[in-house]
Amino acid sequence: MIVEDLYGETVFSRDPMAQGIVRMSLVEGCPRREGYTTLGYPVDTPAFTPRRRAAADDGTLHERDLVDRLLTRGFKIWNYAEDQAVVYLRSDSNRFMGHPDLFMERDNVIRGLEIKGYRDEVFNKYVSGATEVDDGIFIITDLEKLRTRPFPLMGQIQMYLNSETSVNYGVEEWVLLMKNKNTAALAECVVPKDPEYLQNLIHKWRGFWGYMRGQTLPDRFFSSDSMECDYCPYFITCWNKLKKVKDETVEVPSLFKAAEWRRRGMEYKRQSEALLQGARLEFEKQHLIHEVNRITCDGMSTKLTERDRHGFSTEMVEGMFARLVKEGKVTKKEVDEARTVSDWVELRFTDRRKD
Repeated sequence: MIVEDLYGETVFSRDPMAQGIVRMSLVEGCPRREGYTTLGYPVDTPAFTPRRRAAADDGTLHERDLVDRLLTRGFKIWNYAEDQAVVYLRSDSNRFMGHPDLFMERDNVIRGLEIKGYRDEVFNKYVSGATEVDDGIFIITDLEKLRTRPFPLMGQIQMYLNSETSVNYGVEEWVLLMKNKNTAALAECVVPKDPEYLQNLIHKWRGFWGYMRGQTLPDRFFSSDSMECDYCPYFITCWNKLKKVKDETVEVPSLFKAAEWRRRGMEYKRQSEALLQGARLEFEKQHLIHEVNRITCDGMSTKLTERDRHGFSTEMVEGMFARLVKEGKVTKKEVDEARTVSDWVELRFTDRRKD
């Protein structure tokens, strides 16, 4: 089959981290997962498949597109593609290394640039509440979106910003440029240095190599129902013991604080959901009263945008149906008929006040 030739054999793999050095692209991840990799544990499920490799290659094409556009607009660019160099950050006994996408210069100002290509679903999460300065062109000012789980970007960028190379160049800002693979929409976010966030990351990895030298694993960093664990190739190895526990109850007084965290968190969650929903309803009501698609008040604005939603759009569900088709349990026609397409109106908030 032609598609099998297009996918080919995957050669993409992630080698264990070099002794004493943590990769900047992994600082937001789980130290226990990297411990499994570094100590040579066999994976439960393949971390990288031919399809994921093809998706990575597709991302490289979108990256090349944006770089070509920057070059035609007068940016000087280096540290890109085959010329990409390694940058380092040292702090106490910690050493970090990374491969920034590129550095760029225009008007004697040097900045770093990180390029990401996302499918529509992920891109829209980042630009929700962003300012749309033109059709399909967004400016993201809410840096909290870069810190949000399950896959935050802030840590990697802070590492690049504070690397020795960036300090030598006098880089004070990093530009995150996103492209929507489905619609070609673009979004930009300018990221300044955040010393506190950086120190938290460094503290997180302190002692990691001590665990590795002792051939032991760090503690689990995420809960078993988290998306990070769901995507981890060591999920079964890491959490399998939960399935073998005895049918008994034990009182553990040391969990008092964790129990309080849970109660407070649930209460805050209920309060915040009620406030957010109430605000949304009030703004929507004014859109109907005034029959306009934009409403503003005290620096906050909302915009109505017509969208359509396709059912079964997540990667996990798509993979499940693809497997069922391959096993002959359902036909492709049956899957297509099961999909839903619905029209809806998205209400986007933009808050120019960050009190």
